[in-house]
Amino acid sequence: MLFETDLDTNGLIKLNDKYFQFKKGVWIITKPLVINGDLEVQPGTIIKFTRDAYLIVKGAINSLGTKKEPIYFEPLNNSWKGIYILNANIVSNLDHVYVRNTAALEDRLLRLSGGITFYKSDVIIQNSTIDGSLAEDAINIVESHFEINQTVIK
Repeated sequence: MLFETDLDTNGLIKLNDKYFQFKKGVWIITKPLVINGDLEVQPGTIIKFTRDAYLIVKGAINSLGTKKEPIYFEPLNNSWKGIYILNANIVSNLDHVYVRNTAALEDRLLRLSGGITFYKSDVIIQNSTIDGSLAEDAINIVESHFEINQTVIK
């Protein structure tokens, strides 16, 4: 498992003890990535995951892409195990984000049926697309307030 302490060529930088940032670029994640804090993903960033890789953020995620510079979370090949956001103290925001070809996040004791899961983490999703989920659910939002606007889930 890859923790934020393993920062190397993944474009992930630690801004302080509880705040991390993916720099703009194309990054390949080859094993599970766990962030203990809030995560910002810069506009124009593309993060590709291998089949058994996934992203867990124990905090909020702010992926604020733009129409000209969207953010992509996608598989390197066919599918990947998705995103799990939990116990955030602030609202997560996804804007102009594309999430493609997620499978259920199953790893040891963790068994999530959604390709994207927000648990006890409020979220606003807008101008985004969740496409090609192979999981039972494309997105699960549990014990969280949410707003979804101008978003396609297919």
